[in-house]
Amino acid sequence: MKNCIRLGIVDDHPLMRDGIAMTLGREEDFKVVACGGSAREAVAIAKEHVPDIMLLDVKMPGGGFEAAQQISASQPDIRIVFLTVSER
Repeated sequence: MKNCIRLGIVDDHPLMRDGIAMTLGREEDFKVVACGGSAREAVAIAKEHVPDIMLLDVKMPGGGFEAAQQISASQPDIRIVFLTVSER
């Protein structure tokens, strides 16, 4: 298997989270290593799986920005991409 981008996906809406995971999981360049629904789970996923990229919902239990700060402090090589459907 060639090198692929390892992803962690965290969103508190299961339909959104599962849809993203399924869509990206079909691509040979991506591998979804873990999914979660809260900031606490995001930090745990980052620590346990050390994905290349974390896709984080801005508005999830515990806060997306708060999770990003913790992840960046403990795992600075992980890149973070924010997802949201919020207008603010």
